[in-house]
Amino acid sequence: MKRLVLASGSPRRRELLADAGIEFNLFPPCDSAEADAPRLPDPTSLVCDLARRKAEDVVRRIADQGDPPAWVLAADTIAECNGQVLGKPADRDDARRILLTLSGTEHRVLTGVCLWGTDAPEPAECWHSESVLMMDSLTDDWLEDYLDSDAWRGKAGAFGYQDGLGFVRIIAGSESNVVGLPMDEVREMLRRHAGWNESPEQP
Repeated sequence: MKRLVLASGSPRRRELLADAGIEFNLFPPCDSAEADAPRLPDPTSLVCDLARRKAEDVVRRIADQGDPPAWVLAADTIAECNGQVLGKPADRDDARRILLTLSGTEHRVLTGVCLWGTDAPEPAECWHSESVLMMDSLTDDWLEDYLDSDAWRGKAGAFGYQDGLGFVRIIAGSESNVVGLPMDEVREMLRRHAGWNESPEQP
């Protein structure tokens, strides 16, 4: 059976796979795989394109190394509010802008997922999952304290639901999708293509 390679530098995605009892190797994509992507106007197309580009980068590099065939799993997560795509903040000011946009609103978190065999010319699957969230109205003092904490760094929408801060609640969709990898769908995909079977002792 081909090994599974996670094309991600996200500790949260690593934890989700590990907690599910899924064995994998880590091979983060180059920064250019995401940086060079066109900013597609449709959030669903954008997040799927970003996941595909990450997978393609790692597939190519594994093939160039002459490694045995593997399944490459890549993902990308963005937030979207009233048609505005909100990715990872570039700096503190950008994090403030994003959080003020989300404050007191209902918004979506979308995760694009791509599974690609290194011995195949095209992905086996590329799709997205979404969750709907509601953020409380943020006070100025709370916002400044949160920005001081640096908890916003590296997180789509400038917040991490898994941090348990209590100002965001999920209305629809899964928590794992908000964290960065929709695990129910990923499990089913790995069963279909990678021959992965959950052992009885796994949750």
